[in-house]
Amino acid sequence: MQASYHIILNSSTKTAVVAPGARLRYNGRMKAKLLPSLLSALALAAAPAAAAEPLVVACVGDSITYGHGASDRARTSYPAQLQTLLGDGWKVLNFGHNARTALDEGKEWNGQGGMGYRKSPEFAKAKDCRPDVVLFMLGTNDSKPVNWGEDGAGVKRDYAQLVDDFLALDPAPVVVIGASPFVKKDSFSIREKIVGGDLAPWQRAFAAERGLPLVDAYEALKARAADGYLGDGVHPNDAGYGVLAEAFATKLRELEPALKERRAPPPPRVVACVGDSITWGGGGANCYPKLLQAELGEGWKVLNFGVNSRTARRDGKEFDLRPGDLDYRKTLNYTKSLSCKPDAVILMIGTNDSKPPNWEETGDAFREGYADLVDDYLALDPRPIVIIGISPTVKGGGFTYGVTGKIVGEGVVPVQRKIAEEKKLPTVDCRAILDPHMATAYAPDGLHPNPEGNRLLAAAFADKLREVLPTTGPAPAD
Repeated sequence: MQASYHIILNSSTKTAVVAPGARLRYNGRMKAKLLPSLLSALALAAAPAAAAEPLVVACVGDSITYGHGASDRARTSYPAQLQTLLGDGWKVLNFGHNARTALDEGKEWNGQGGMGYRKSPEFAKAKDCRPDVVLFMLGTNDSKPVNWGEDGAGVKRDYAQLVDDFLALDPAPVVVIGASPFVKKDSFSIREKIVGGDLAPWQRAFAAERGLPLVDAYEALKARAADGYLGDGVHPNDAGYGVLAEAFATKLRELEPALKERRAPPPPRVVACVGDSITWGGGGANCYPKLLQAELGEGWKVLNFGVNSRTARRDGKEFDLRPGDLDYRKTLNYTKSLSCKPDAVILMIGTNDSKPPNWEETGDAFREGYADLVDDYLALDPRPIVIIGISPTVKGGGFTYGVTGKIVGEGVVPVQRKIAEEKKLPTVDCRAILDPHMATAYAPDGLHPNPEGNRLLAAAFADKLREVLPTTGPAPAD
């Protein structure tokens, strides 16, 4: 059906916008200078969306995959017919090679060696094409006495290793096992009693054991034995190759949604930065969470949940005893940090707990509140990695906004280290990072890092995140 478009012209801005669904009407009074914009807009609207990269299918096998005996191999081999059936969105590649075996030291019926599929150029090509799916159908030539031996143990060993070689690719493809086709008549020393009596049943069991999808090419072609074979009784004719193509196409359509989902980029790792004003940092471009996002780049989502003046203890107050409960748990950002489904939590809080109204001689209220806060994040499902940020040094050890440097170093920090040790949590020692740069890494108040200090913190947290949390796949278990 021919698409139609409605053109909206703006003579003041000399622009045109195209919307589908109505006919184009040209007003003769339109100024000629609007035409370039009109034509450009029409071209953009009519242009098809960029096609997604096709799913790549590597057909691995012997002469049955290659298409021996097909009337026109480029059109009637099973991979060629499979491409026609699947159509756009798929790219089917034929890596079949005549007489090849799963057995690495496979031979021809006359004793000629070098027939192992691993030794063929197609093996390397199949791996290099970055397949989304491998259709693996080898084994027919392994039924020859020269290859099978007494029990086929070597064949089965090397068959499994070939499959593993494809599964080990990065990214790993889906490997579909094709049970070796029915042999209508023994030829070329290929034996039906081995294919049907041992090999195909083993292939079915192997696929089930490994959790790999199966296409039972044996049964599919056996059902068409009357009209699906060449005279040699081993190779299908065009109709038989069509049967294989239909069977594989059915399986691939079944797998298609999952294959496309695998193609989608993984969701980013979510990092919740929890803390006080040192974390909040004004929320601008130079706070450490923003710099951490820039340091980590794509594949990560860093969220700033810092709140000024907040404490780990449950009834925290400001140094001047103004009314209000400064417990971090009472903030909206606390709730958001729990609900954002973090993969990692950077917990850097405790500096405000050193203020005289908050710190008693034993520090028990801080210890209890801090441990409970850590446990709040460890109790999330799925459980995130909790990284303990050791509170930075207060420059000069002074009394800024009520923060007491001596208590931070001798009271707060030991508690943080102890809880991290008890709970086996990774740490980033912000003191060790900033202390060598005391002259250049702090704002004039001696408490908050400046942009340079935040850059140093961001780099250190980025290193720790890359160490403890991969960018893809499930988060590591404890």
